[in-house]
Amino acid sequence: MNEKGKILKPVAKAAISALVLLLVGSVYYYKERMLFSDASYIAFRIINDSSLYIQELRYGSFITQIVPLVCSKLHLSLHTVILAYSISFNLFFLIIAVCLVWWFRQYGFAVIMCLYYFLFVSETYFWTNNEIHQAVAWMFFWLGSTIYMGKNGANQTLGITLFTLLGALTVATHFLVVIPCLFLWIYLILEKKDWPFNRRQTIIYSAILATLIFTKLMISLSLPYDGPHLHDPTHVSLHDILNTFGNVVIVSFLKRCLTNYWLAALVFVAGMATLMITKEKKLFYWTLLSTVGYMVAIKLAFGGYGDMLLFYIESEWASMGIIIGAAFVFHFLPRLKPALAVGAFLLIILVRSLYILSAAPIFEKRTRIKERVFAKMEEKNITKLVLNDSILRKNYLGEWSMAEESLMLSVLNKDYRQRTFTFANDFTLSLVGSAGNTFMIESYCAKPINKLNNTYFSIDTIETYKVLTREELFK
Repeated sequence: MNEKGKILKPVAKAAISALVLLLVGSVYYYKERMLFSDASYIAFRIINDSSLYIQELRYGSFITQIVPLVCSKLHLSLHTVILAYSISFNLFFLIIAVCLVWWFRQYGFAVIMCLYYFLFVSETYFWTNNEIHQAVAWMFFWLGSTIYMGKNGANQTLGITLFTLLGALTVATHFLVVIPCLFLWIYLILEKKDWPFNRRQTIIYSAILATLIFTKLMISLSLPYDGPHLHDPTHVSLHDILNTFGNVVIVSFLKRCLTNYWLAALVFVAGMATLMITKEKKLFYWTLLSTVGYMVAIKLAFGGYGDMLLFYIESEWASMGIIIGAAFVFHFLPRLKPALAVGAFLLIILVRSLYILSAAPIFEKRTRIKERVFAKMEEKNITKLVLNDSILRKNYLGEWSMAEESLMLSVLNKDYRQRTFTFANDFTLSLVGSAGNTFMIESYCAKPINKLNNTYFSIDTIETYKVLTREELFK
């Protein structure tokens, strides 16, 4: 083991401990994470359709979706299904990190991966189902296994085959992952020290990577969600690039670098300063270019949406932790004594954990509001409700999946008469009349109640939906 490995190995083990901490949090905050937005929407469909619910061809998400699918097929309690689903995300990340440390011995990758899940994370910890988080874990498994096989002289045909298959899975899981992936790939080539491939092999692997990315781009442009977000980045002009740092999304991010992500700023400075001191100019300029380029990409993809909800936009910024973390991990930490390197890393984890904890009350409040609505629904003998209140809806964060998450919370509460409510909008109000007493209004449709999984859901087919304002409900 070289000197860098001797220092990074204990830091990597500390990274494992940090990911265990997030796993513990996934147990404690399972309701806040799973009865929120996409998680409840996807879990509800998996349970009722008895199949995976892959969106936008993001196939790598099967690794977490398979958990609620198997649990529901085994007819385990909904509490077990939802708890297991919450755990599945962080357990997957932890397993990948363990593979990096004890199988592939890619200690630096394990540390950078851990930084991804902490540096720019507070509210987004509670929004589990943006597939970029799974894509990043797949990416590190992909790159870690590739470097490992290269160093150990694995059969080249096997190496290329696994590289292609794991690469296709990674890139398919979320388009955004191509940016940190390209960054790390070129960073390792430029660094040379731990790069195990000769010139010919590097060209072959790079060509495969480029083909995978181009294929993903062509497919994504035709998808209903990814396509619009990729329109501006693929139709960029010099004017768009020059206006990056005046955009509200970028301005908000830079402000948060002073109030929320200030440790990330210190990590960036420490890494860049070390590159300059060690005269790693190619790596310095590549990291700087990639950092600025990432900000331009975020502006182009999301700059037209205004100041976005923090839980959402944080998931888009998180990958920058990989870009700014590379020099910090590969060059700054190895210059420290092992105990000091571990201490510095754990301090980062401790501080960022406090920011995650500080975001929890927002999501705990959502659950309390649902409980208050349920109490009034019970008092007024209502089982199906459309709540017409713009103020409450606006302050509720991701209210669009309320029908699914409220029903699942009712089941978790073991309500004798299961309840569901959603917020009023043009779509839900248009369904009230046609839903009658035999349909449930979901996020995007009205579903026959007899098509629900009756192992878990037994909404009455007597009552119809009531449309009430907040004042009418709480009076």
